[in-house]
Amino acid sequence: MLEQLNSKDIQGFLNSLPAPLALLDQVGKLAWCNDGFARLTEETAASLISKPRTQLPLTVQALMRDGQASIDIDGNSLSMTCVAVTMGSHTLYYCNDVSLLQQMLLERNTLQRQLNEYTPIDPKTGLLNSATLRAHLEQEAARSRRYGNTLSVLLLRLNNLAQYRQAAGDAADDLLLAIGQSLKDQMRWADVIGRMNDNEFLIIMPETAEQAAADLCGKILEQIGRIDLADDDFILQVDFGMTQWRKGDDVNLFMQRARHELEAGTPSKMAV
Repeated sequence: MLEQLNSKDIQGFLNSLPAPLALLDQVGKLAWCNDGFARLTEETAASLISKPRTQLPLTVQALMRDGQASIDIDGNSLSMTCVAVTMGSHTLYYCNDVSLLQQMLLERNTLQRQLNEYTPIDPKTGLLNSATLRAHLEQEAARSRRYGNTLSVLLLRLNNLAQYRQAAGDAADDLLLAIGQSLKDQMRWADVIGRMNDNEFLIIMPETAEQAAADLCGKILEQIGRIDLADDDFILQVDFGMTQWRKGDDVNLFMQRARHELEAGTPSKMAV
């Protein structure tokens, strides 16, 4: 079957392909392109032949050089990828429109973020996630505001977790899991514990004054100090800030004060 096709038939077939194709010779001039490639430049294929690549539109040059570019055609922005294939002394550039794929990936990421918002558990530690923690804190703050109940929070940060990841790789996830378990071990029936972000944990302690929170913090640091690290020479730096609910507080002010204590460089900061 292929033997019966002449060059005109093959060229007609290549021109009909929706994927842009361009063939550059050994000195970088356009030896041939199909209509799909010409549409990227908003010129005709015939007018492009023998042009050096450096005289093509800048977006097409970027596509051929970097392997990806955003190109505007008829008012539509297309995300294109390009693969170079060596064919003897020539180079064939095969381009593909991945706009739909990128849109699907964006939609998937949006759905994943929405799902995470409705999922109460942090997947790496098994503790509550930040959104659920915030909801619990709002509830406890409302009780303290209305009834004058004592309420304290403890904000704990693994100050050099990023460096530990560089030293230990995937074992950093094991550390997060072990710290989560250590916090659970110290958890009292009324406490709420969760992961605020990558390297911060929050303990909400109803009916707890700041001194009792400080005592609990000492036990937590002792527990964390017993965790075996993948890198025996690594010293884990744990910072924390505590505060007690005050009259006139709201949740934002309450957490700002805890974070201020964490950042203040108080003697409570420890290395374990």
